[in-house]
Amino acid sequence: MYTVAYKGEGIRCSPLCNVILAIAFADLAIAFLDLALAFLDLALAFLDLALAFLDLALAFLDLAIAFLDIAIAFVDLALAFIDIAIAFVDCTYSQTKNRYEK
Repeated sequence: MYTVAYKGEGIRCSPLCNVILAIAFADLAIAFLDLALAFLDLALAFLDLALAFLDLALAFLDLAIAFLDIAIAFVDLALAFIDIAIAFVDCTYSQTKNRYEK
C-alpha cells in the first residue's frame, strides 16, 4: 500500500502515495497563499494606521485654524470697540464744539 521500492533508476511510490504527495503540495501552496494574504492584510493595516495619523494631523490643523479664527475675531471685536469709542469721542467733541461756536 504505502510501499516504496527502489528500482535502480529512481524511487517508485504507490498511486496513493502520489495522491498524498499532491495533496501535500496543494496544502503547501495554500499555506503560501495564506501567508501572502496575511502580509497584504498587514500592509493594509499599516496604510490604515498612516491614514489615521494623517486624519489626526488634519484635525489638529483644523483646531489650530479655529483658534486662529477666534483670535482674529477678538482682534476685530477690540477694533470695533475702538471705532465706537472714537466715534463717541468725535460726536461728543463735535457737539461741544458746535455749542460753543454758536
